[in-house]
Amino acid sequence: MNDIVLIHGAYHGTWCWDDKFLEAFKEKGYQTHCPDLRTVSMEEEQDTLLQTYVENLLRLVRTMEDSPVLVVHSAYSIVVLEYLKKYSETVEAVVFISPLPTRLEFPRVLSSGIRQLRMGLKKVFFSDRLSDQMTKMYLQKLCTEKGGFAIETSKNHWKKTDKFPVPALLMGSENDNCVKWRWVKETAKRLGSDCIIYEDICHDMMLDPSAVKVAGDIICFIKNVKGEKDKNHGEASAVC
Repeated sequence: MNDIVLIHGAYHGTWCWDDKFLEAFKEKGYQTHCPDLRTVSMEEEQDTLLQTYVENLLRLVRTMEDSPVLVVHSAYSIVVLEYLKKYSETVEAVVFISPLPTRLEFPRVLSSGIRQLRMGLKKVFFSDRLSDQMTKMYLQKLCTEKGGFAIETSKNHWKKTDKFPVPALLMGSENDNCVKWRWVKETAKRLGSDCIIYEDICHDMMLDPSAVKVAGDIICFIKNVKGEKDKNHGEASAVC
């Protein structure tokens, strides 16, 4: 049985996985872990906030018997990229959901921030896919990030010449108002990884009405990595 570590993105928390993703993975027999890397205690602080998150993640992974699959959303993709530079041997595979770009980081992160201010978090994170009631509930749960993390998101965290060390799947959407699907496709090409681009799913894919479909595609990817087939689930969405 594989362990799956679900890592939320910026402004979010472990709550974002509760509604649909956890049940989908549980039904398939996976053991899930949902850390909040901002609150895990550290024995020794690192030089940067980002490195502190990396070491917090390592501490969790070391408690597992087998190498887990990491599933990470949005801005916290940089935590996983930094983690893989040092500890790739501890991970079986990675899934990036709407990850930050790995090229032209500063202007693209800046444009995403401007879009958030102009459109509002509702349309940036959820588009019009959720009811007003659900959107209001989720918006109330959003939190602020610790100082310094925003600066880290605008830096380069993966060199083009570096070979990506583990199998990876990148997921984007044409309806994502935060991370453009073209950036996701470009990043997948740079990393030599598979990608799935949806048509209408929102940035917060794990909270989208079609979240179960997204989880199903992740399960198919994991089984392909392990050389298995899932007879109880349909074929994954088209891969770029």
